[in-house]
Amino acid sequence: MGWLIRVMGVGVIFAVGAILLFIIWQVLPLGFGARVSDVVRVADVGTGVRLCGLKPDGAGWWVWSETGDWFEGEMANGRPVRVKSRQELLWAEGARAWAWEAGFSTLVVGALQGGQPENGQVWVLRLVEVSWGGLDSEFKLVEESILGEVDSELVSVSAGQGAEGRVYAAGFANGELWVRRDFRRRTLVGGGGWRAGEWEKLAPGGGAEHSGNVGVAGVLVPDTGDGVVVLRVGGRTEYWFYVAGRGWELRQIFYPAGEGEQVGAIGFVFGDVSLLVGTGAGKVRRWSLSHDEGTGARVFFDVGVLPGPEGVLRGVGNNLRNKSVVLFSEQELVIVNATTGSVRWRKEIGSGVSAAAFDAAGSVLMACGAEGMRLWRVDDPHQDAGWRAFFGKLWYEGRSGPEYVWQSTSGTDTFEPKYSLLPLIVGSLKGAFYSLLIAVPLALGLALYVSQMMRPAARAVMKPLMELMASIPSVVLGFIGALWLAPLLAPRVPSLLMIVGGVPLGVLVVGWLFGIFGKGRTGWWTGREWFLVIPFAGVLAWMLWSLGPVVEQVVFHVPPAAGAADAGAGNFPTWWREVVGLSYEQRNALVVGIVMGFAVIPVIFTIAEDAFTNVPSSLKSGAAALGASRWQVAWMVVVPVALSGIFSAVMIGLGRAIGETMIVVMVSGNTAILDWNPFNGMRPLSANIAVEMPEAARGSTHYRVLFLGALILFVMTFVLNTAAEFVRSAFRKKMKAL
Repeated sequence: MGWLIRVMGVGVIFAVGAILLFIIWQVLPLGFGARVSDVVRVADVGTGVRLCGLKPDGAGWWVWSETGDWFEGEMANGRPVRVKSRQELLWAEGARAWAWEAGFSTLVVGALQGGQPENGQVWVLRLVEVSWGGLDSEFKLVEESILGEVDSELVSVSAGQGAEGRVYAAGFANGELWVRRDFRRRTLVGGGGWRAGEWEKLAPGGGAEHSGNVGVAGVLVPDTGDGVVVLRVGGRTEYWFYVAGRGWELRQIFYPAGEGEQVGAIGFVFGDVSLLVGTGAGKVRRWSLSHDEGTGARVFFDVGVLPGPEGVLRGVGNNLRNKSVVLFSEQELVIVNATTGSVRWRKEIGSGVSAAAFDAAGSVLMACGAEGMRLWRVDDPHQDAGWRAFFGKLWYEGRSGPEYVWQSTSGTDTFEPKYSLLPLIVGSLKGAFYSLLIAVPLALGLALYVSQMMRPAARAVMKPLMELMASIPSVVLGFIGALWLAPLLAPRVPSLLMIVGGVPLGVLVVGWLFGIFGKGRTGWWTGREWFLVIPFAGVLAWMLWSLGPVVEQVVFHVPPAAGAADAGAGNFPTWWREVVGLSYEQRNALVVGIVMGFAVIPVIFTIAEDAFTNVPSSLKSGAAALGASRWQVAWMVVVPVALSGIFSAVMIGLGRAIGETMIVVMVSGNTAILDWNPFNGMRPLSANIAVEMPEAARGSTHYRVLFLGALILFVMTFVLNTAAEFVRSAFRKKMKAL
């Protein structure tokens, strides 16, 4: 048997260690950056490359030079295998490409008649008969609309299409901003064709304080097709927004790098909600659209600084799968996550880059410049990971400020996963705190009474009954709490609070009176006080429960200024929301504390009762012989000697509460909220793993972050148990002499 015990003990240690190693193995990839390899250079694609891209199916690439030469090639395993075709796509004699943007099968092209920058024209050309990935595909450009000659140098063009409209924009060195908005025709069965709009010049606004430096340095149109962002010389940035029935309105003027400071380039992050602005010195500022509290309109807010490439930012290339972007300058390429700010990869380059893009899968990076075309294979499956992503406060798109948020999935492609673990950690501690707040006084008090004051015959029945409570399945307790207790307590919170405070106080008063006027320490009642206490506590609880609504009507009045429907009435949930300013949910932490406390009580009771019972009888007998009452013996002798056992009982109960899953899933509302409000929901780590692990794709960032939550849960319980063992050992050494 001794050898069997040793082998089984080693087996348990080995199993726990193997589980821990498996969890660590699943978490480790979250700490790795992007792996970029297989640098390929294609030099025979002409000179002065200004636009390049990878086909959506990953089977080909294309490059367009400023001379009007179009190159198309094939891809195999992420590598270009040959240049398949070369076409000359000039649309006007003597013109050459100067500035363009490609989007929704449309090219917005800036033409220079006779090669003179001051004679700028803008052409909107539609790609037709496009067969992506076909071996014999051809690109034919059909003229759709022309912005006539402008007596200034064309600087930037952009285009974007939304559900209701598409916008083309062109900016010139003299400060002129021309836009055209097409409208979708609506039919009885839904969306129809497009109706072309007219080119319209938007005059710089903002008053005399913004009258200088009106020359355009860059233009951006979001994919929503309802706005234009204009960067002017000197760093002034304008945000124009199209309002149905009123036309274009100047919604905002801001200086991304500070007033008077020149910026290098601007570009949107995938989703076109966040704007990246190069401010020089290797820094990039992120501005994000959010609702202004004063006007309610969506405007850009300064979110923070991202690490950028060395030198002045020349452009931004989007990853169409996530919020990672490639930032490039004359000296360096950098892949960075726009939300977390973590640098995934850096690469010094020998010459300038004029354009960079990812393929549709985000697995191939393409950069074009004077030396031709370069491609890299990119493997970055966990670009949303990072210390700041898990434990930092981040300003996510659409939010009003930096927050700790857990939201792993959504229904849109542009959604940015939010993997902050702090709300889940706080949820675990919050549930454990409220459950111990209820369980510890009841369990320890009951254990002390049963072990020291109850008669042996009653103790022989009570202890097995308490231990039998531990066998009740958690799912049954959660079912009862969610379907019966939570609806019962929601409208009767004052009654519950009065019972929690009034019943113990009433029992103490009755006990004090019984000690004065009753039999005292001897007689028939000795050890049978519970015959009186239980009926009295039950009647008192019923009276307080019935009195609760009356107290609620008198005390918890809702101020009429609050504007609530039941203002002026006594209603605790409304009073809590309007006066205290905190949310109130039916399934909340208080209900979790009551139900989970019921599950924790047997664990704490059993260990504490054993600790109280094991106190040497000689100490108790000696104290009683010196005239101490039963209460004095229990409080001044038994409790100090049994402190190590008491601490162990509480720590084991805490571990049980932190690891509880089903009760919290069913009763808490399962909302990942970072607060200590007892009337709000929560989501602990254990419940989060149980709910989301079946939906997480194996090997994904979401999948591995759930394992990270399991590792944190393991570490939390290990630290708590280790600390409890040290404290317990200290107490035992102190009491060893007894």
